[in-house]
Amino acid sequence: MDKSLFMFTEFATSVRDRGNVVCISEIPSLTTDGEAFINTLLFDSNFLAYVNNTKTVSGYRGVGYMPYFPIDFDGTVETARENLIKVTTFLSEEGVPVENFLYYFSGNKGFHVLIPNTMIGSEPSDNISRVMHNFANSLFDDINYDSTIYNHVRLFRLKNSKHGKSGLYKIPLTYKEVMLASEDDIRLLAKEKRNIEIKKYAGEPVQFLRYMWEQSKSNAGSIADVKPADESGEYKQVCYRNMFNNGAKEGYRNNTLLRAAWVLKKHSGIPFDMAVTVLRKWNEEKNSPPIDEEEFMLTVRQAYKGIYNFGCSDQILSMYCDDSCPIKKKYLQKLETTETSFPTMANIGSSYLSFIDSYNKNKLGFGHAAVDKYIRGLLPSTIGYVLARSGVGKTSFTVDCISRIIDRWNVPVMLFSLEMSKEMIFERMMSRFLKYNFSKIPTITENKDLFLNNVADMQKKYQKLIICDKSALKISDMEEYAKIVENNIIGEKLRVIFIDYLGLIRSDKASEYERVSDVVYDIQAWAKRSKATIVTLAQTGREKGGSGSTELELDAGRGSGVIEETADLMLGLWRTSNEKSEAIQLKILKNRFGVSGNTFTCDVNFELQHWDLHENLKIRS
Repeated sequence: MDKSLFMFTEFATSVRDRGNVVCISEIPSLTTDGEAFINTLLFDSNFLAYVNNTKTVSGYRGVGYMPYFPIDFDGTVETARENLIKVTTFLSEEGVPVENFLYYFSGNKGFHVLIPNTMIGSEPSDNISRVMHNFANSLFDDINYDSTIYNHVRLFRLKNSKHGKSGLYKIPLTYKEVMLASEDDIRLLAKEKRNIEIKKYAGEPVQFLRYMWEQSKSNAGSIADVKPADESGEYKQVCYRNMFNNGAKEGYRNNTLLRAAWVLKKHSGIPFDMAVTVLRKWNEEKNSPPIDEEEFMLTVRQAYKGIYNFGCSDQILSMYCDDSCPIKKKYLQKLETTETSFPTMANIGSSYLSFIDSYNKNKLGFGHAAVDKYIRGLLPSTIGYVLARSGVGKTSFTVDCISRIIDRWNVPVMLFSLEMSKEMIFERMMSRFLKYNFSKIPTITENKDLFLNNVADMQKKYQKLIICDKSALKISDMEEYAKIVENNIIGEKLRVIFIDYLGLIRSDKASEYERVSDVVYDIQAWAKRSKATIVTLAQTGREKGGSGSTELELDAGRGSGVIEETADLMLGLWRTSNEKSEAIQLKILKNRFGVSGNTFTCDVNFELQHWDLHENLKIRS
């Protein structure tokens, strides 16, 4: 269907100012300094004809088009932001580029988010509002949001219009401002109209959103078919069907009406006016005596304005339940266990598809193709270790990998340098960046202008790299610093964290074995919580690593066997002789995602902090 035909919307200066249908291109010339609203959907000329003939928008169920999927997080600024962050974090983990959403302060207490339809791929439809309702319900089941906006002719506040209660404007915000700006700062910005440049999403539909939209379509049916007493199975919940078929029980009429209206709002997605018509007929035919009109309207409005979540444990709904209900059976089973605790192959298969899709979108490695092809990539929550004796080049290898990761993938990286100062790390990074001998970097400062120009160029490249050289840190300290970096400095989740090195991480345990075990388990827990890849450098013991020229094996880690137990990936480095000028060898000691035991010759230029890896051929006997 030609989407360009969908150009009509209402323009209203209050929620009661209905029926003024205009072309969307006219909106800029109509806006004033007061309140302004348009529909969440766009319509074709049939909408214009309907309103001209009926003098109302009520009851219109024609084909609509969704240019953006809207989300209205209400409450207080704090609670609305908490829910927004929950949603964007969840969607980001599913591979959705949330930085390309449109974000707005509502002008009062909440936030509005618009997901471009180019990410979803929806087509014009006569039941699109019901699909939108299902889509929201499937994505935000445990989140407080205003589901009433997914009605066919719902009004939605226009950008840069003034809120009648607060006197503040609905203004656009950047993703970073939504995450980090204080409530006072946001309200200060909202005292006047605001325009910011936001890059439009021009990619293909995102697989996760597309899949969820198609699932929502398959469950939507036609809004015209919704009946409160649909015995053909409109509702799989037995309590819903029994409630609509049998009416309210004596003494529970108002509470039952509240739940009936909630069902139509949350599960059927029908607009308020239609719900009133349907429930009025139910009240007259099924309730004896019927609820009086004033109480009836008050209760239905309460259901549509409030945020409710009635489940199997609800006292009223349980009165209408029986043992034939499949939902009840699942609910009783869930009291003992959950699907997430004991998933079936079908559950795992579905999860695996999402996992692979997210991996394909977000995969990265060390930047060395010879090794990366075997390790599948540095997946979220991956735990890696690089083992070597002191002096072999662990830090130099880390500098090289950081530079390659940022060169290729431009993701946020943080280095905790517990031994070497930030100035020494900077010196090595500048050497790598300028391809200038490491030992001669101090001479560059003799020309301060040249030096500062080089620093400015480095900042452009390494703007997502953070170096922390605080000593004697615990893992809990590092995690706290990482959160500060994510929330206040970079504004993004860290993707890779390097720690140099394991033996200098502080622990309160007494023996070396206990200290190392305690730290390693803390690293594992941090990786799971943060979804970042954490790569830790570690010393080898003398008995396993020798003087640095002995080939390493899996148990070479110093202090505890917990290292090889918890690691997803372990790399070992050693020299072919005691002279630095000769080649260094690298070995994949452990690889949870593929083969291990492969060795590589490292051509290293320590002066330039540059490593090249070449796989050694295996000789078959």
